[in-house]
Amino acid sequence: MPRLLLLLITCSSITAYSQVLRHNLVIKKNVVANVSDNIFKKTPVASLLLQPVVTFVESPVTNCAGNPSCEPLSLTSLLLQAKRFTIETVRLNWKTLNEIDTRGFDIERSFDNTDRFLKIGFHNSAVNNLQEKKYIFNDNNNYEGTTFYRLKQLDADGNFTYSNIVSVNGVSKNESLRVYPNPADNFIWIEVVIKKNSHCSLTFFDAAGKQVMQQSENFIKGVNTAPVDISSFASGIYTLRVTRLQESDMVIKFIKY
Repeated sequence: MPRLLLLLITCSSITAYSQVLRHNLVIKKNVVANVSDNIFKKTPVASLLLQPVVTFVESPVTNCAGNPSCEPLSLTSLLLQAKRFTIETVRLNWKTLNEIDTRGFDIERSFDNTDRFLKIGFHNSAVNNLQEKKYIFNDNNNYEGTTFYRLKQLDADGNFTYSNIVSVNGVSKNESLRVYPNPADNFIWIEVVIKKNSHCSLTFFDAAGKQVMQQSENFIKGVNTAPVDISSFASGIYTLRVTRLQESDMVIKFIKY
């Protein structure tokens, strides 16, 4: 009896274990099947396409000499600068790099603001120049207020590009006397600003106070310039005195090499 009971219990246990094992296998099979269905489920083609990555690379300036397959860029650099050179003159300086198929530059000016630029001159550009190129333009300008300048760079095909905008301070209309260059060699320029037309006497003195030269000039109201030959002067420091009737003298010192 005991043996028979043990056998029945053992067989019953084996049967139960087999049922549990089959149940687990069914569960695992279902899980695997579900996972497989999710993985291999058909996906719309559009979602699988890789989108291209767009990058922007600045093209370098390339020297295309001797390379017919190379297409050089048009103008890649345009920098404008301006300063007052004299009371009557503003000097514009600009430089370029890699000028290809360019025609020239319109010089534009506007007084007091940047609302109304007008063309005041034109400068030819270099022809297919790949190196740095420097330009100079002198503008006759004795305006009291602020002056603004810009360049309009013109291409051979009619396209154009504007440069940066620069400003220059105005000149004072107070009476003044200036000598340039200073120090000087053989010639100097005298710049006199006066409020009314005057007959002026220009007298030069050396460092000891001795008069070395005198000449007369008729100056008009505003800005006046006059060249003076000082090649006969010895090297040293000199004083220029400008004398007018019923007006205060104007005095300035300068150096002769």
